[in-house]
Amino acid sequence: MSLSIPKKAGHDSGSDEDRQTSVKIWGSRGSIPRSEPNMTKYGGSTSCVEFVSASGTRAILDMGSGSYSLGQQMISQYFGGGEEGKKRNSGGNILITHTHWDHIQGFPFFVPLFIPGMSWDVYGPRGSAGSIRDSLAGQMQYDYFPVNLNYLGAEIRYHDLTEGMFYLGGGEQNTSTPPPSVAESAANGEGDGKGDGKGDGAAKTGKTDDETGGDSDSDESFCQEIGGDIMVTAHYLHHPCLTLGYRLEDTKTNTTLCYITDHEPFDMRMGTEGYNPSPTRERRTADDKHVQFIQGCDLLLHDSQYTASQYEQKVTWGHSTVEYVVDVALAAGVKRLGLFHHDPMRTDEDIEGLVELATKRMEKRRGDFDSARPDMEIFAAYDKQDILLETNPCENGNHDLVQEVANEGKEATPLEANGGRRTSQHRRESALSDRRGSATSEELFGQVALIFMDDAVAAPIVNVLEASGAVKVYNDAEDALEVAEKVLPSLYIVQHDNGGMTGVEFCRKIRELGDWGKQVPIVIETPDQDTLESIRAEGDEAGVTDYVSKPYSPEYVKTKAHIAMSRSPCRWRKADLPRDEDARLETLQATGLLDSKPEDRYDRLTRIAARTFDVPVVLISLVDKDRQWFKSCEGLCATETPRDQAFCAHAIHRDNVFIIQDATKDDRFADNPLVTGGVVRFYAGMPLSIMGSDNLKHRIGTLCLIDTTPRDLDKDSIRLLQDLAHLVEAEVELSMAEVSRKDRSQSLNTEKIMTETAGSTTGNGGNGAVVVGDAKQGCCATM
Repeated sequence: MSLSIPKKAGHDSGSDEDRQTSVKIWGSRGSIPRSEPNMTKYGGSTSCVEFVSASGTRAILDMGSGSYSLGQQMISQYFGGGEEGKKRNSGGNILITHTHWDHIQGFPFFVPLFIPGMSWDVYGPRGSAGSIRDSLAGQMQYDYFPVNLNYLGAEIRYHDLTEGMFYLGGGEQNTSTPPPSVAESAANGEGDGKGDGKGDGAAKTGKTDDETGGDSDSDESFCQEIGGDIMVTAHYLHHPCLTLGYRLEDTKTNTTLCYITDHEPFDMRMGTEGYNPSPTRERRTADDKHVQFIQGCDLLLHDSQYTASQYEQKVTWGHSTVEYVVDVALAAGVKRLGLFHHDPMRTDEDIEGLVELATKRMEKRRGDFDSARPDMEIFAAYDKQDILLETNPCENGNHDLVQEVANEGKEATPLEANGGRRTSQHRRESALSDRRGSATSEELFGQVALIFMDDAVAAPIVNVLEASGAVKVYNDAEDALEVAEKVLPSLYIVQHDNGGMTGVEFCRKIRELGDWGKQVPIVIETPDQDTLESIRAEGDEAGVTDYVSKPYSPEYVKTKAHIAMSRSPCRWRKADLPRDEDARLETLQATGLLDSKPEDRYDRLTRIAARTFDVPVVLISLVDKDRQWFKSCEGLCATETPRDQAFCAHAIHRDNVFIIQDATKDDRFADNPLVTGGVVRFYAGMPLSIMGSDNLKHRIGTLCLIDTTPRDLDKDSIRLLQDLAHLVEAEVELSMAEVSRKDRSQSLNTEKIMTETAGSTTGNGGNGAVVVGDAKQGCCATM
């Protein structure tokens, strides 16, 4: 089978009916761009691949240096291709696998991001540096780049991803009812963020009656969940940095691209020995699941940076060998295999040698895999390469199996078919994590417990984890078990042979400790892969979340921790935006209180509340756009927190007192850094309602009580908190009146000055003009 080469790069020719799915490789080199005479055939640009559906939806995979040429082509067509060229090049979707420099270095030079009127959605995994936006902004800081991320002219929306599925582009949407996930969330008393039609990935909210005054949002499209031109499935890869692989399916042509870059065999022995599947489905390994993720794809672009002979010197560097890649492609029944992410030292001749090596490997091992295609094609990807994917019959194929891998350990909920389009038979977990709270990098994990017999062995792991949260090391598993329910770690990393009970035994005992024990991620460390295989069946039965075996780098362990946390149930939800958000923020600004100096009339009320309710912390919290800011703070040194972490952001959805008796047992707050950090266990907040310029009341914040132990409020206490909140509201209204008087006074003074100035310059034709400059010199203008 030969590759189909389109007449013209891109997707601008042909009608919608006969257009095919197109793929263009703009950069295929790994690690660093190269430009040498002996590298011209395959090119030296780093990773960037463009996937365009038959309906015209564009997805760009990674933003290595190859993205520069793509951007130039888009700009040329946008400004020089007439209305059709402008329409087809006005934006798209960018999917980042990870944030190592060779995969994002082209982002600041991608000109379409600077053009007003263009629209982009950027997706990527949330790493240790924070959100995908934070990571991209880091390389555009003042010391590294002359233009800040905030000055990009296009409309850009950023979305953090975990494993799961979502859609890109248009298509007929089921707009009658929200997905079951939203209905289930509403039943639990909390909304869930979905799509809003502003773009492929913008967020819209399904709100509960409690938060919206009883209105229904049944007309929302939820396009990210249930339909679109491109179905994207994200799956974690094996790399020192948190990395996602992507499976893109054109829902019109049923053609699939799997993009796997920067991936090392999970069982590192397979780097030299090649892939061999587990004998039974019950004993599936991570490498088996990797094969399932790429199952039956039309085109596989896979990291092939090393050969088996080179791998021994590259273990833990995070890349695959050609031999391993050919084996997994055969096992998965892949149609076309493109060797990708070429080592920066490889010449054109070297890469052609890799194709020869891969072809011989295919012939040697084809008979070892039942799913292997007799006509699988192998080629080496090269810069500016164009590929058309042929339309496939409409059949479900291996889709459910792929989704099972991407949603390992996640509950699936039935969902009706979407207008006859090829879809999964079950609802799949969304990869979009926008609904989660967004902790800073220092708060990513909460508290991690390490159980290692030797502190020296644990120390390197502690060093890399401490940048993301608190770490406690136990030398005895019994000691860790004794305090487990009191400390409630967010994650355990347990040395299997730690001198006491084994890691698997510890896991079994933790799983017996109620709801928290059933859900907390537990990663078992083993001294080698053989030990891991010997305990896997017992560990899986006990509920082990994941395993890590030597050799490993501390960064690998941190990535394993990230993945384990993301696969565990998220017990932290950020609040939806109120329906009156714009008017609410306008009213808040009108108070003049934000960032104002402390005032005793407010501090007096928080002191009274602290003594009256016997709580350590009382706040007058104002919920701003991206933060909650404290006008008065009794018992806490902070002046603000991110809005995502704010209990008050939930409270302003209510008319009455919002009470959380024990935040560690509430799925909306249990993993919130303020809870895992021991700041909040009990919360009671009464919204502050203030009249806005529209003559409607808007909840701008709360008077709230916080304690570090569980408790409740009786009816009399609730009434008293309401009374104190009304006193705060009265003070806010006085503050607003003072601001209004100052504004009116300043306006009158300005008007007076302008009138006097105008009067002193009249007489030039009697028109009251203001003379600028010296009229006698002939330099005169009127205003």
